[in-house]
Amino acid sequence: MGIGIGASITHFSAGTTISSTNVNNDYDSLNSNGVSNDNGNISTDGSGTMTLVGLIAQVLNSNPPAVTVNGTTNGTAQLYEVFQGTFKLFILAMNGYQNNSGTEQTISLPTPFTAKGFCISGAMKQLTPYHSGSALTNSVRQVTGLAAGGGSTNVQNFAASEGLASITAPFDAIGMGTGEATTATDIAIFFGI
Repeated sequence: MGIGIGASITHFSAGTTISSTNVNNDYDSLNSNGVSNDNGNISTDGSGTMTLVGLIAQVLNSNPPAVTVNGTTNGTAQLYEVFQGTFKLFILAMNGYQNNSGTEQTISLPTPFTAKGFCISGAMKQLTPYHSGSALTNSVRQVTGLAAGGGSTNVQNFAASEGLASITAPFDAIGMGTGEATTATDIAIFFGI
């Protein structure tokens, strides 16, 4: 009989209680070769990455790589897309970002939004949704008032600073304004499908 995981397999009936006082102390096979099962529900690559296929259909990356754009005048803008499945969520962080030129800089999403999204922004620059290289027109509903029976919105081309907005069309990049006289250091959160 071999040693390690998979050396011998015993099948038990449903409801059988299994207990043991002698547990296999040799976990090298787990750490070196990874674990999976034939159903593919839980697996690991042996280097610390665990996948829960079937249990979590959404792709969640708690430490996504940053998409970075350097401002033409100052600072940086960094985009982190945390959810990249059917539901998407990204954070756009500006650190002293400024574009005082007449050409809008865009930052691309790793996974585009295919239907619509919502934006909650801090003290940011104007944030314009783009699709296939073109700025969207009249696709942003900027919240201008909240009320018990429903709020009021303004249809426009961009999500404004310190605001709530819905984007009513697919988008794959965000424009970050032009002709800016000051820098911005804050975040905006976008989520949707």
